[in-house]
Amino acid sequence: MKYDLKDLSFIIALRIKDNERLNNINITVNYLLKNFNTNIIIVEASDLSCKSQFEFDIEAITHVFIKDENPTFNRSKYFNIGLTHVITPVLVLYDCDILLPIESYILGRNKILEGFDMFLPFSDLFYNINYENKKLINETLDLNTIKINEYDRPGCGGACFMNAEIYKYLGGDDENIAGWGPDDIDRIYCMKKFGLKISNLDIHHYEDDLIDLDNQKLRRFGFFSKLETKFPMYHLSHPIQSQKKETNINNWKFFYKKIKLPSEKFNYYHYLKSKFKSQDGINYDNFILYKNWLSEYKVRKNIKFN
Repeated sequence: MKYDLKDLSFIIALRIKDNERLNNINITVNYLLKNFNTNIIIVEASDLSCKSQFEFDIEAITHVFIKDENPTFNRSKYFNIGLTHVITPVLVLYDCDILLPIESYILGRNKILEGFDMFLPFSDLFYNINYENKKLINETLDLNTIKINEYDRPGCGGACFMNAEIYKYLGGDDENIAGWGPDDIDRIYCMKKFGLKISNLDIHHYEDDLIDLDNQKLRRFGFFSKLETKFPMYHLSHPIQSQKKETNINNWKFFYKKIKLPSEKFNYYHYLKSKFKSQDGINYDNFILYKNWLSEYKVRKNIKFN
């Protein structure tokens, strides 16, 4: 049975550098296509495209290839390029190595249509799928066929369901966070800072992860949802793509400095990076118009002001 998610678009931004990552995108897309009538946008950025090695119906998805030889993969940039292809009211910023129970996708889509601006459709159950279990999933495309025994530490990326209208208005992901690191957390924090309606979140601090910012030790953290029914997230194993330690540290320093900005400066920063148009075609070249739009949006959605 296929479920109808035609009002939802998955954006997958990726760079394939090994066979395991290639295997993962094949499993993930086939899993989504098996279970849902939906829209999948793949933005592949690398020196060479792996399109010819995809083992799924390429006609059933939108594939965008951008030649990029920069050693740092700026996922935020390519999520934003995928965002320009979205015409549905719901979008999912989606990792190519993530699988969720079918109920989680339906829950996430329904929560956005019910009025949430962001929803994380998983709780604090994070499981790593080893290579043996990956073979089973590849054969069956069924999460019920595997036995999970590897618990992974909580995170907040993987699958982020969002109201497409508001995220286009905010300018998408922050491309100043190059590579991976606090990009998922920054996305959530910004939505909270603007007072938008997001899922009821718990915060998890990583005890062994510290970042040094101006001689102050700050602990990395992540979010997950408080859900009555605990839905897990499954992560397909793969070699970790290397990223310069300096890049990672700079990303976290940028994030911590950004969240300390006063509200007016924070709003102006997002005004400057916003480059999308609303459905009525207004271009936000005026800061007052930009802020007024958000106020009107909150009134329309009946969101309480902070």
